[in-house]
Amino acid sequence: MARPKKARSRTVRLNPKQREVLERQREKFLRKFGREPGPADPIFFDPNVDDPRPLDPDGLVATIAAAMERAGIDPAKIHAYRRTGMLVTRENLARWSSEDLGEWQAALEEYEALAARRN
Repeated sequence: MARPKKARSRTVRLNPKQREVLERQREKFLRKFGREPGPADPIFFDPNVDDPRPLDPDGLVATIAAAMERAGIDPAKIHAYRRTGMLVTRENLARWSSEDLGEWQAALEEYEALAARRN
């Protein structure tokens, strides 16, 4: 389970594909709830309820981690995702702050230390 992160604001530059994903989510929101999403509405919402609410965080983390496992992603990166809630890739590396990358690196090192203790 990903540990809760302290609240902080972050500006992220979106590439065209990411903008497309957000636009599709806006369209899904409009179809489901019959209105434009507001600032307090979740981007990724639970489609099985009648009022906009976020997806269950633990279920979402578990689903993403399971997909990462099926895709053959390095277990250290899956651990880091679970610990930080971040998915750091070569493509998005420049978008993360040094603080975020330090947290990601610490989680990777934590996994290696845990794996070394198991062996």
